[in-house]
Amino acid sequence: MNVAEAIRAHLDNLELVHEEDLDRILADGSVNPKATTVACWYRIWREENFGPRCGIGLEKVRFYSIITFVTVIICLIEQMGISFNFTLIYR
Repeated sequence: MNVAEAIRAHLDNLELVHEEDLDRILADGSVNPKATTVACWYRIWREENFGPRCGIGLEKVRFYSIITFVTVIICLIEQMGISFNFTLIYR
């Protein structure tokens, strides 16, 4: 769900729950945040859960994803009974 879909779903929910005083509820910023606020929350949530979209942080995410993948492959190979000496060199 992207930001626009989240805002639309929230407004639909408010319309269902608060039919009688909808205008007052929509004007209340604590109940109905602005679109820019929702977009900011979404950006923060996305970066915390999926990492940055570009830059050095993205390279770190890719590096650790590769290391995790290699570790899983090594564990699977060792479970099959094949052993080998594997050394990872860091710079």
